[in-house]
Amino acid sequence: MDRDSWSDYEKYLVMADNSSKLAQTYTGFVNFKDLVSILKKISVSAENQFQFNGRLYDTPFTSERAKQALSNIDNGTFDRAITQIAALTKLNIY
Repeated sequence: MDRDSWSDYEKYLVMADNSSKLAQTYTGFVNFKDLVSILKKISVSAENQFQFNGRLYDTPFTSERAKQALSNIDNGTFDRAITQIAALTKLNIY
């Protein structure tokens, strides 16, 4: 089956299987989707902060870095930016 026809969950499971940083659970996937959403916000913003769950956070990197992380994720490659955002927002992906 072609990767393009996989569901987001299937893509996540393969990335999690290839990385020791992601839990191979549905809860991990849901939290991962939140992290991707945050990365998308950062990637299109010139602001130095982002809001998540009603709280304001300082952006740990540039919008260009967020775009690079999203590109890596789209290609199925784990990116360290995921763990940076997870640690900042206390989202459990492990």
